[in-house]
Amino acid sequence: MGIDTVHRRAQALEKAGSDALIKDDYQKAADNFRKAAEMLRDAGDYDKSAFDSERAGSALEAEGGRKGKAGDMKGAEKAFKGAATDFEAAGADVLKTNSPFRNSDAQRYYGAAGEDRIHAGVYAEVGGKKGEAARNYSKGQADFERAEHAAKKEGNKGDASDYHRRADKAGKAAEEISNPHSKPK
Repeated sequence: MGIDTVHRRAQALEKAGSDALIKDDYQKAADNFRKAAEMLRDAGDYDKSAFDSERAGSALEAEGGRKGKAGDMKGAEKAFKGAATDFEAAGADVLKTNSPFRNSDAQRYYGAAGEDRIHAGVYAEVGGKKGEAARNYSKGQADFERAEHAAKKEGNKGDASDYHRRADKAGKAAEEISNPHSKPK
């Protein structure tokens, strides 16, 4: 399939995603944006795949917020985990581009993924799924470490320090849930 065909198909999915957003159907929007991102990624258009992955992640953040407000802990956890996965994909894709902003964009994407993993962890913990909460916190720690690395490459020492602090905090949360009888460091 030629790149023009890929772009036309991706644009149709992006339009469907935008239409779903207008109707507040965040899951459908995320699904369409994710499909477009995968198609573009497979074609090697990482700049556009990163953008569509970001849009999918943002839609799922909205879905997670809505589910959380409605008291659907399991649905909120699932939505935030999905959002984190989409932001992680965006971060990986943008680092494959030649954009002069790739490190600052990766920092933003990985930072958002880390925050979403923390939200998913909290919802899992409230839902009584301690093991799942610990896994989410650990993944959040890894995302914050990626954001820290990107910030350092960009020369943003203040942001790097902030992400380092967040990574430590997420790691401690994972450790406390995994080993509730251990003393905090």
